[in-house]
Amino acid sequence: MPALKQSHDQIAKLQQHLQSVQASEKRTRELIDRLPIGVFECTLDGNLLRANQYLVDLLGYPDEDSLLAANINQLYYHHADILPQIMLTLQQSDRLENVDVRLHRYDRSLLWVSMNLILLKDEHQKFIVQGMVMDVSHRKKSERALQESEERYQSVVMALAEGVVVADADDRIQTGNPRAQEILGLRFDEMRGKRPMDNLAIYREDGSLMPYEEFPSCIALTHGQPLYNFILQVQHRDGKRIWLSVNSQPLFYPGEKQPHGVVTSFHEITERMINQQQIYHQMQVLQTINTMAAASAESENEAAFLHQVRIWLSDLFPFSHIDLFIQGQDTNLYDTNQQLPPPAPENLVSKVTQDGFERKQIYTAGQETSPQPFYDDTKVQLAIPLKTDGRLLGVLNVESAADEGISDNDERMLDILSHQIAAALLKIRSREEERNRMQQLETLVSISRAMRRAATTFDILEILINHIVDVMGASGIFLLLVKQEHLKVVWNHAFDFRLHAEEIPENADDVYWDIMQNRQMTLMTYRELSAIQSPNPVLREVLQHSRWSVAIPIKASDQILGLMHIAFNDNREQLLDPEKELLSTIAEIAGISLQRAQITETLEQRVAQRTSSLELMYNIRRIAAQYLETEAMLTQSLQVIVKGMEAKAGAIYMVTESKDQPKALTPTAMQGIDPQVQAALNNLEFNSQIPWRDWIFRNPQVVEVKDLLSRQHAPECIRQANLRHFVAMPMQRGEELLGVLVIISDQPFAYSSEEKDLLTTVAELIRDAIEIIRLRQQAEAGAVAQERTRLARELHDSVTQLLYSLNLHLHVVLKLFPEVEIPTNLQKSLDEMPVILNQAIKETRNLIFELRPSAVEEEGLFYALTSRLETVEQRAEMKTGLRCDPNIQLPAPIADALFRISIEALNNVIKHANADEVEVRIDTSGTHVHLDIEDNGQGIDFTAGSHSEGFGMRSMREQTHQLGGEFEVLSKQGKGTIVRVVIPLNRSATSAHLAQRDNYPRYAGGEQEQSQPQ
Repeated sequence: MPALKQSHDQIAKLQQHLQSVQASEKRTRELIDRLPIGVFECTLDGNLLRANQYLVDLLGYPDEDSLLAANINQLYYHHADILPQIMLTLQQSDRLENVDVRLHRYDRSLLWVSMNLILLKDEHQKFIVQGMVMDVSHRKKSERALQESEERYQSVVMALAEGVVVADADDRIQTGNPRAQEILGLRFDEMRGKRPMDNLAIYREDGSLMPYEEFPSCIALTHGQPLYNFILQVQHRDGKRIWLSVNSQPLFYPGEKQPHGVVTSFHEITERMINQQQIYHQMQVLQTINTMAAASAESENEAAFLHQVRIWLSDLFPFSHIDLFIQGQDTNLYDTNQQLPPPAPENLVSKVTQDGFERKQIYTAGQETSPQPFYDDTKVQLAIPLKTDGRLLGVLNVESAADEGISDNDERMLDILSHQIAAALLKIRSREEERNRMQQLETLVSISRAMRRAATTFDILEILINHIVDVMGASGIFLLLVKQEHLKVVWNHAFDFRLHAEEIPENADDVYWDIMQNRQMTLMTYRELSAIQSPNPVLREVLQHSRWSVAIPIKASDQILGLMHIAFNDNREQLLDPEKELLSTIAEIAGISLQRAQITETLEQRVAQRTSSLELMYNIRRIAAQYLETEAMLTQSLQVIVKGMEAKAGAIYMVTESKDQPKALTPTAMQGIDPQVQAALNNLEFNSQIPWRDWIFRNPQVVEVKDLLSRQHAPECIRQANLRHFVAMPMQRGEELLGVLVIISDQPFAYSSEEKDLLTTVAELIRDAIEIIRLRQQAEAGAVAQERTRLARELHDSVTQLLYSLNLHLHVVLKLFPEVEIPTNLQKSLDEMPVILNQAIKETRNLIFELRPSAVEEEGLFYALTSRLETVEQRAEMKTGLRCDPNIQLPAPIADALFRISIEALNNVIKHANADEVEVRIDTSGTHVHLDIEDNGQGIDFTAGSHSEGFGMRSMREQTHQLGGEFEVLSKQGKGTIVRVVIPLNRSATSAHLAQRDNYPRYAGGEQEQSQPQ
């Protein structure tokens, strides 16, 4: 019973527990049925075991049993493909979540559900599948609608004519349409993951490179604001640039302020921008044409206008080089900027002028046969003629270094501008020609009025120069006038150099003389001047300092007065016809004025020359009457002649004669000539290569050398002294030639006939003066000789005889009283009386010798000195010596002076030296003559001022100095005396200043000699 009760209790508990479980299951089922989720269980082969009411309702079955009667395989859409895969996956992982499948409903319609499956074991340890099903039809429908919408959007985007790219928050491209690839020239795989700047060169609207911070997508991402119609340029890899209009739209997630991406759309506007640029460029061209027209109406200067045109063209067109060539009167083309040479015949610019003014454009890059352009980097050259009314005024040359060349639109604009430039140039030139005509008339009136008031040639030339410089803008002017068969430069204006010569002698081959002979204005370019091999110094200087020039004869009636040579440094190398007419008229006015002035000046000059000639002749006569010495008279006369003739230098040569040389012309007076020039003039050849001095001896006629410097071998000393015109005028006495008057001028032209007549008269006056002095000297010499002879005879016959008688009586008295005691004072006087008498006899003999006619002229210096020593010194019981060449030949003045100095020195020896030996030495070695008179007497004391120079010593010194020599006395008391004289053999030679005195023997005196230098 207890066991039964216990079993009954357990059964009751079990039943109670079962009821609880059933109640729990019921509540659970009711809960599951009430869930908005379908719940089911099935076997692995798909047999449904349970299903909640929500699933039955969801699938549209009448009840649970009808649903459970169906196999799950029948519920799946395309179950053959999906169910095996689901089961296999579930067995592998025990769980499968969120599997979207489509199920058949009871009415066979389809339903999208999301399933979560779990693999479990039941109480029998069999595998079952528990699943939950959620209706996702609405979500699937939304997703489908979204997908369809995206597909439609994608098709629209792909079909857009604009390029579209989508980028992330870092502006890296994620996708884009084909049009974007086409516009940018890139494939999408090249763009994906990169920023726009990574593959493309992007530029601002002005052409400068754009930084990334300014790119539209960067701005949209940075600021979160859309950007519309942003204009920029993109350069493809092939170098081509296109214009784009860009829109950038930032992308946001709902509620976020920072964009997560950006959509950029763009379309090409290259053609529109080009059209806009062309329209803008055309407007600029039209505005420039209007400005050019206004400027040409106001411009007064063609060069300034063309310079401004170059600036306008450079601003309008992006070409590498723009040049304007203007045609000159010689039909040559010249660059207005003066940078380019005239174009060669094969150049495009020249070809335009040769082919009927047609425009030429040639692509020169890589074409060997193309005409060579002006610049090395040129790839395209365009030449457009500047023409109007059938006239060619110049050429517009355009050269571009760009590969794309020159566009058709630019060509059209250049055509329009070239026509306007030509028209403007024609207006400016017409206005300038009119203005020039007015200026020329004013200039001619001003020159004519000024020259009528001018009084001298200088004033006329100054007026002429100033007006030509003002009117012509010349860089330099030479004015040359015809003077005495020479063309002389009388004015050198604006040239900063000094001419080597300012005179051009008449020569038929000379350019200047040829121009004057033809009487025509002559234009000379640099090339023409370079080709002329002319020795003309003025022409050479013009060639070196100018690019071109014009020479115009100055004439009056049929007489050519001179030449104007006007030099220029610009490039035009031509004169306009109005300028030629102006210069010709100016030259005619100048010629008439110069002729008038020259006539007046010639009359005044003749009066002045006549007055000067009379004054010169009066001065020469006055000098001839004043001077008694021929050399002094000639020196003073020569100074007056050189000054009166306005010469550079002068000389007077006298005919001399000696034993060794019969006759020669010796220079006696010099003015402005140093020894070197004198030597060159002495050897100057005149005719047939004969020195002029020899020639004038044979033919005593005027010797004239018109230009010493033109001689091929002219000495350098002559050139340095600028000695040019040489005239030697003979001075004759009957047919005997006495001497020659030489006048040398620094002017190359010859003296006029009046000046030569004056020189002839002057030469005759000097000849007469020489004759007067010679006759006067002869008369004086005759009178002196007679008086000297009379005095010598009286002294010899009276005084000398008395002294001898007195000397004899004294000897007799002394012999008669030999033993008589005589007082001491009286004895001393008696002893001195013979000495005094002997000295008196010596001096008397000396006086008699000096009063005799000069033995130098009759016997020569050696024999005259020998006679003196034998007659005076030896008779005075003095030992004598003479060292001299017996055949010595010296000029008469030097020989006479040496003799007189020797006599004076010997007289001093007799009077004062108390010597018993004396020696005379004469040496003529070298360029000087040396004289020494040495005695062994008591000497001279020069110390302490105890000695004063007497009349004799002063006379010797003066005679030496008159001959340009040096005088010196060497002496020591008790040791004798040496009188030393050095005289130059040539008056123009340099004195040795006694530097060679040690070459001669001195008095041997033991101690150093005392000397009294000059």
